[in-house]
Amino acid sequence: MTTQEGETPKTSEVAPPCSGETLTVENCPDLAALLAGPTYGDSVEGFVDEYHLKTIAVDGTISFLIQSKKAVYSTADIVVGDSAESVAGPTFKITPQSLLPTSTLQQDDLEEGMRVRVTALVGSYYSFEQTSSFVPERDTRVILANASVEGR
Repeated sequence: MTTQEGETPKTSEVAPPCSGETLTVENCPDLAALLAGPTYGDSVEGFVDEYHLKTIAVDGTISFLIQSKKAVYSTADIVVGDSAESVAGPTFKITPQSLLPTSTLQQDDLEEGMRVRVTALVGSYYSFEQTSSFVPERDTRVILANASVEGR
């Protein structure tokens, strides 16, 4: 079958842009673009929507860490790159509740500036706009679940 212009129509089956059980920058162009792209916005939210509950593996640096005796208040933010000053791609968030018991590193093992490899499920996208002088800038995070963290 041909179109009016004489072209053969493309099939509706398109190979998925990412392959593999665990998505990495090597096997998923969408993840590579996410990590090289803006820190927030439609492209980040779109990735989270498309790959929700898919496993990703990223190398990064712990840029912010809160340790608390109450696990609900503990959190670690991870940025992609060799330092906490990384400006490309979104910030990823893990909490003690999101760490698997089999994770090499647990919340108490983490330190700001530590290089880590995180393997986790893509959870949700969190965005908080600046509404007062108490919040100095936009706060956005890609929340991860079922995370495993190891040192790099």
